[in-house]
Amino acid sequence: MLNTENKKQKVVKYFLAKVVGLIDEKTIKVSTSRSVFMSTPGKMVCIRKNIICHSGSSVKVGDVVKIIQCKPISKLKKFLVTK
Repeated sequence: MLNTENKKQKVVKYFLAKVVGLIDEKTIKVSTSRSVFMSTPGKMVCIRKNIICHSGSSVKVGDVVKIIQCKPISKLKKFLVTK
């Protein structure tokens, strides 16, 4: 008999990101940043990462959007714009 209470729930990753480029009609490039403590220099470091996203709505460069992780749409697009 299987115990259904111990099943792992799917973790949905979402980020707030700033639009830095428009690649195509439904493809945008966003930039996310987070702060991490690095032990070697002994200080907080800001790590930035550019992510390619699928966008169904019209957005402009400079907008702040909320993106969530989804199944791969293409080779590079693994995130979807929600707001």
